[in-house]
Amino acid sequence: MSMTDLFVELVVIGVGASVWVLLLIFSAFGYTWLPYDQLGSPLLLLPALSLVYVLGIIIDYLANQIFRLWAHPLRLRHFKDHDAYHKARTYVYSHAQEAVIDLFKYGRSRMHICRSWSLIWALLALTAPIFVWTRLPQLGLSAQISLSLVSLLGLGACSLVTWLAWRRLVGTDYRRLAETYVLLVKEQGSGRGEAVGKEDL
Repeated sequence: MSMTDLFVELVVIGVGASVWVLLLIFSAFGYTWLPYDQLGSPLLLLPALSLVYVLGIIIDYLANQIFRLWAHPLRLRHFKDHDAYHKARTYVYSHAQEAVIDLFKYGRSRMHICRSWSLIWALLALTAPIFVWTRLPQLGLSAQISLSLVSLLGLGACSLVTWLAWRRLVGTDYRRLAETYVLLVKEQGSGRGEAVGKEDL
């Protein structure tokens, strides 16, 4: 993955993280203080993009720490332990064709975005009702309850769907990595008089 691709990935994640942070700030301090007439200023673009990028890094790290708990059982379906997985990944990235490596990198980028956005949706699901109750009292009690439930259930559903997409992507990535590793080792082994089977995974 190029640096540009990595930057775009973190920006995509950071945009969602920024929405959540803004919702937290609005819940605590309101939103009437915003200088609406200056929000489109080019002078704010670089600081805003920098903040989005940093938030993307933070959320990506947090999501990685949380989602590894779910990734581990999926990995054990195709690799006997953590070392076997890294051995296969290093081998594939060292011996596979560039197109194959790019495909794996693209898949990992999608996994990173899905896991981060699953976390972001969950955070938004928890924060949106707080915003409704703290900053929208003019709606009335009935409307506040309805809007809180809709935001909680709707955003929660988005988090679940994104989590399921991440899980499917991870399972597919592990399976393809294991299969590619076995094929490459057999190809290399046939040329050197040695072969390694799936038992080495």
